[in-house]
Amino acid sequence: MQDEIRILFTRRKIVGSWLIRAITWSRWSHVEIIVGKSVLGADAPEGVALVPLSERISIAENACIMTIPCDSKAAISWAWRNIGKPYDWWGILGLGLHHDWEDESKWWCSEFVGKALQKGGALPYRPETIKRLTPEHLWMMNFPVETVK
Repeated sequence: MQDEIRILFTRRKIVGSWLIRAITWSRWSHVEIIVGKSVLGADAPEGVALVPLSERISIAENACIMTIPCDSKAAISWAWRNIGKPYDWWGILGLGLHHDWEDESKWWCSEFVGKALQKGGALPYRPETIKRLTPEHLWMMNFPVETVK
């Protein structure tokens, strides 16, 4: 079933957010899947968790929502099965080391969202050429965007 999924892009006024944006050349430091009034994603140090959407927006300096056509049931079903998995610290530390992002035992925010989109039939990257999926890679997808903050 082809419908859509919404993802939240955010950035904060903290050093970690600035460093991620600087290293990845991105406007954004974080991305998550919107599920109802919550977001589901991988965040340091907790790992994959469900957090109120209002909480994420309240701590953000800027926030946008992108709507992507895909099988949302398949994408969100896969994402739910990953709740509790640890944060992928090598995802950040290994950016320049061509770390294999498809290690499904741990997740960094954009690799988690990218894999969920893949499970929903939306392939936002060329897996044979990109080993590191960053918030900027997802942001470059040409889908409708709504500014929230």
